[in-house]
Amino acid sequence: MTHPQPGRQVAAIMVDIDDFKVINDTQGHVVGDLVLAQTAHLLRRSVRVGDIVARFGGDEFVILLDVKDESELVDVVARIEEELKAFNAQGHAFTLYLSMGQCLCDAAEDASVADFMERLDKLMYANKLQNKLERAKQLVS
Repeated sequence: MTHPQPGRQVAAIMVDIDDFKVINDTQGHVVGDLVLAQTAHLLRRSVRVGDIVARFGGDEFVILLDVKDESELVDVVARIEEELKAFNAQGHAFTLYLSMGQCLCDAAEDASVADFMERLDKLMYANKLQNKLERAKQLVS
């Protein structure tokens, strides 16, 4: 995907595997590699033909989408969350937690690809913090 179709916009989702280092340290790198592969498959199942899923860093992935509006982006995020719930319900040796930041590319905010990626990264880290707080509340309850 080099340019969106006419009447469509570029959007992206940055995905981080929460506590990936803990999985590697406690269950070993073989399980860590399995987590990466399972996450890639889960993300691929959640997106449409033509969307791009790429590993971005150690435990991060980026999904590039061409959407008509924000509702399409929200739909993809919802599919990822449903796939994640289904995956965790299967009783694997680990529970997979994902944090996601998503947005439409905005020429006013994103003067460069680096600006766009920085905004995605900040949104993903905000989601990561929110997820940690929610899991901590569940442990206390």
